[in-house]
Amino acid sequence: MELFIKSTHIVEQSYNDVYEDIGRGRRAGMFYIMFNEGFSIGQFNQHRYLGPNYAPAKDSSVLRIALLGDSYVEGFQVFDRHHFRAILEKQLSEKLKHKVEILNFGRSGFDIGDMYAYNQTFVKEFSPDYSLFFVSNADFYPQFTDPLRLKVRVDNDSLMVEKGYPESYIQLYDKTKIFIQHSNILNMLNNDKKTIKSQGFLPLMLEKFYPFGQEEIDSSHYFFNTQIPDITKKIFESLDVCKTIVVNRDAIPLQVQKMALVENNQLLFINLTDTLNVLIENGIDPHYWKATNKHGHWNHEAHKAVGAFLAEKLSAIIENKEN
Repeated sequence: MELFIKSTHIVEQSYNDVYEDIGRGRRAGMFYIMFNEGFSIGQFNQHRYLGPNYAPAKDSSVLRIALLGDSYVEGFQVFDRHHFRAILEKQLSEKLKHKVEILNFGRSGFDIGDMYAYNQTFVKEFSPDYSLFFVSNADFYPQFTDPLRLKVRVDNDSLMVEKGYPESYIQLYDKTKIFIQHSNILNMLNNDKKTIKSQGFLPLMLEKFYPFGQEEIDSSHYFFNTQIPDITKKIFESLDVCKTIVVNRDAIPLQVQKMALVENNQLLFINLTDTLNVLIENGIDPHYWKATNKHGHWNHEAHKAVGAFLAEKLSAIIENKEN
C-alpha cells in the first residue's frame, strides 16, 4: 500500500521541517504534487521557497521583487508557469527592458504578523528591491497560533521577532517527523486528523451534501468592526516606505481604518479589487474551478489578470522612481 500511494502520488510525504531561522518551513528540494481545487506539480527550490532557485546574492543589474502573503500567493492550485509570479516576471521584464526576478515567499495561513517576521528573518537575505505584502481585511489581526512559527512582540516600543519555539513541541515534532517525512500513509493519516479537527467529520465525509467552498469563504466580514491591534499598527509603522508595497488581494475593499494605516505610513498601495470584480462582471468567477466544480483560490483566469495588472502598476511605480 505504501509503495502504491508513493508511486501514484495520491498523498505526498510532509513538505515541512522546522528550522532555527524561520521555524516551520518548506523542505529544500522537495518535490510535490497538489490535488485541490486545481492541480499542480513542482518543487520547493534549494532556498526553501517557490519558483526559480534565485540565490540570496543578487546582481546589481537585476530588479528583484519578493511576494509575501498567504495561500493565494503560494498558489498551489496552478503550475508555476501559470502562476501570476511567472506572468508578472515575464511582462515586467518586457516593459522595463531589463532582467526582473520575482520570488514567491507565499505561505498558507500567513497574516501580517507572519509576513513581517518572515520578511525580517528570511526574505531580506535575498535583497529584494521591493517587497509586496498581499493582504485582505482579515490579515490585519495577527494570530500566531502555530507554536513552531516565528512570533512578533513589542518590547520597549520596538518590534522583536521571537525564534524561541516551545521545547515540548520541538520534542514532539522530532519524534514524529521521521514518520511523516518518509511515510505517505502516516502523513495522510496526520493530515486527515488535522482536516477533521478544522472542518468537522460530517462535512468531510458527506461533502456532496455541503456547499462547495464553504471553507474558503472570506472571513474579512468578521473583522469589520474590530479595532486594529497595536502590534499591527507598529508593524506598518516599521515597514520600509522605499521598498514596501501593500497589495489588497481581495475583491472586497480594505476597510477605511486599514486604508488609513497604509496611507498614514506613506506606503505604496496596489488594489486588486477592481481587477477581480471586472472578471466577475464579465462572467468569470475568479474563484471557480470548472474541472473540480469547486470554489476556492484564484483560478487560471485570475492569475493571468492579476499578473498583467501588477506588471502595469509596478512598471509605472518603478519608472516614476527612476525619473
